[in-house]
Amino acid sequence: MTASTALARQHSLSRSSSPSLGSVELRHLNWHRPDGVPLWPVPLNATFGRGERIGIVGVNGAGKTVLIEMMLGLREPSTGAVQRSGQWHHVAQDQRLAPGFSAAGIAGLEQPLQAIARLERGEGNEHDLELAHGRWTLAAELTQALQEVGWAEQDLLAPASHLSDGMRTRIALAGAWLSNADGLVLDEPTNHLDREGRDWLIRRMREWPGTLLVASHDRGLLREVDRIVEVSSQGLRHYGGDVDFYREQRNAEADAAQTALGHAKAHRDTVLRDIRRRHDAQQRRMARGRAQSREANLPRIVVNGMRGQAEKSNGRLQALFSRQGAAAQAAVSEAARRLLPDPSAALALPGSVLEPTQRLLGTDRLRCLHASPGFASLTAMLSGPVRLALIGPNGCGKTTLLRTLCGELLPRFGSAKLHQPFAWLDQRAATALPAGVSTVDHLMSLDSRLSPSDLRTRLARLGLSARVVEAPIAGLSGGERMRVALAAALWRQQPPRVLLLDEPTNHLDLAAVESLEFALADFPGAIIVSSHDADFIDALDCDLRWRWTPEKWEVEHL
Repeated sequence: MTASTALARQHSLSRSSSPSLGSVELRHLNWHRPDGVPLWPVPLNATFGRGERIGIVGVNGAGKTVLIEMMLGLREPSTGAVQRSGQWHHVAQDQRLAPGFSAAGIAGLEQPLQAIARLERGEGNEHDLELAHGRWTLAAELTQALQEVGWAEQDLLAPASHLSDGMRTRIALAGAWLSNADGLVLDEPTNHLDREGRDWLIRRMREWPGTLLVASHDRGLLREVDRIVEVSSQGLRHYGGDVDFYREQRNAEADAAQTALGHAKAHRDTVLRDIRRRHDAQQRRMARGRAQSREANLPRIVVNGMRGQAEKSNGRLQALFSRQGAAAQAAVSEAARRLLPDPSAALALPGSVLEPTQRLLGTDRLRCLHASPGFASLTAMLSGPVRLALIGPNGCGKTTLLRTLCGELLPRFGSAKLHQPFAWLDQRAATALPAGVSTVDHLMSLDSRLSPSDLRTRLARLGLSARVVEAPIAGLSGGERMRVALAAALWRQQPPRVLLLDEPTNHLDLAAVESLEFALADFPGAIIVSSHDADFIDALDCDLRWRWTPEKWEVEHL
């Protein structure tokens, strides 16, 4: 059973009227980990209002999914409560499917369709009437909706295990639009959608009359929302605009945090200089007092009393100095804690440089495996640090072309040759890292040309602290894992001069995507990328595109 199926049964089909506007209120909400530690240091209080379109962002592991599950009643909070109004429908990121699941089950509409079928056969009961709720044309509505997203079959209740992840996502979303819910929660809905699917999703979002909450890293999707809610380890922060406004605000916050850190350091240095000056002056006064007492030839009891009084005074002053210095240093530490992670990273080694005259790849009358009979062959010759984007819908053969170019697959006809050492990075690269070892140990187990100390230095420049690189990889965030995967690909005895990227931003959070973009910006070699993320393609500044058409790969020079 999918998460959307469960919610559809409980909520979405309780009436047939048009959606009204749902809302969710969080009251002192928190959730405790198994060790009893709360997920957020301060309980959450927030309202997601009627008719709003809200984007939910945050690094992986910050608690977005936990928050969504508590909002929908799928997880009990440890403290506080959730007040929901209206009926809600949920399309989960992970479609957990039972054996024999159907298209109707993916859409969250299997139970009402089965009830309608029983009623039409004269076998129904009162419960079936409640499930049907007068929606006698539901099967036709769902069939039409699924045909719009490319589903060509007829039996809504037949097993559908053969469907791709992209088609399952489209079917789940189609069911959401038919749910009659007051509010929708979409959790990373574009992970398996191509550009056509993303455009379709955006159109349906614009038409949706109810409240909409979208947890996503897709910037195109997040441009359709009214405001952004950022989930972090510190709680929730609200930004009154779309993702571009959010990024502007975050950049301004980063600049302000850097300025505040500079001021805190300057104040600390001033305090420490003043402490040293006052300490030295106190020591000189004490030395003069000791000398004067010796010259005055005072009785020992008087001298001891004066010395004790001076030492007490000095002790109080030293304690004051210690408190002032500690407070100044604490202010620096707090300012440093407020710094946003710097996504820029120096990843490349000198050997990764690809000169403009060096051959990159060549194809001669190439036709890949599984190409349609009438698909034209491809002949091309590329040199230098080209940035090539492969553009096309799911299933058109982009991954097959990448695998053929690098020699992993044999062509059906013709030839393909990649002339430079390469590294492959796809959406599974971050999750395929060994969980139980540290970053340093993992990189040293590869054929790295760097010493452990050099690795730690470069990892620090990559934004990975000493604590992070010595901890098991299992505890790293999605962005940290992707940076480790990039380092593992690049820091070899023979550094790659070509990066082959196959949907590398899938399953990353927004910060991790931006981190990857910065990391790749100054890569001096060539990049060949397949991605449905238009913002990611634009950030890579691709100068060449091979765009799939039903007849051939169209070459576009930018």
